[in-house]
Amino acid sequence: MKRILVTGVSSGIGLDLCKGLVASGYEVLGTVRNPKVGEELKASLGENFSYLILDMEKRETLDAIKTKIKDIFSEKPLFALVNNAGLAVSGPMELLPIEEIKKQFEVNVFGLLELTQMCIPFLKKMDQLKPRIVNISSVSGLITNAFMGPYSASKYAVEAMSDALRRELFLRNIEVIIIEPGPIQTPIWEKARHDKFDWSDTVYDVFLKNRAKIIDNTEKSAIPVAEVTKAIIDELGRQKPRTRRIVAAKSWVYPLLRILPDRWVDGIMIKMNGLRKI
Repeated sequence: MKRILVTGVSSGIGLDLCKGLVASGYEVLGTVRNPKVGEELKASLGENFSYLILDMEKRETLDAIKTKIKDIFSEKPLFALVNNAGLAVSGPMELLPIEEIKKQFEVNVFGLLELTQMCIPFLKKMDQLKPRIVNISSVSGLITNAFMGPYSASKYAVEAMSDALRRELFLRNIEVIIIEPGPIQTPIWEKARHDKFDWSDTVYDVFLKNRAKIIDNTEKSAIPVAEVTKAIIDELGRQKPRTRRIVAAKSWVYPLLRILPDRWVDGIMIKMNGLRKI
């Protein structure tokens, strides 16, 4: 039975993926921030699921996991690492506290890379089976919308790191796959409605007045999280997996936006966000 490590499995993509992987016959090790959630998942998913405590925002948990990973995978190697854990910081680049942007990168970029470095020695032991690293990026790693600068920048970094890793780990027979979800039906939309930052006393107030409507419209176009799970499991099973895969309702839109003139895309997004000069 192949073993897979999935980060961030408390909800959303990570949770649904764990269910799908166990149902598909994989042995899954998931990371959670809360041990209570881990025990609930273990009771629900059965003996082929276990968990580790990892909070990418807390340095001590990343340090603590090193020894545990070594103990767990020394005897039975790792077939795949799915880097799913992450957070999204949004707001105008002009006004966001630098500490919030640093936190965005600590979790989505540096934490992801450090965990990947920890796991590569155990993936190498499975080189005959073409082990893989699956990095959950986003369509925001392809196109940057207004007020999504920190999150988008972190996902652009994930895209670049993944390309570098894929070309380097070719020497180890390790595949690196990038999954790029569009809007997905997860609790993230409700979290977005309660963003803790307040820009009402700034020039960006016009955006805030449209924020709830924009979130509602985006959520309506969101696809079921099961489609992301299906895409990941599909790539895990392929002899020659795709290097990147967009999972979105209108996946053709994102490559198109990347080749259109910048000013055209600016106009589309400015209109979409209800922005205007004052």
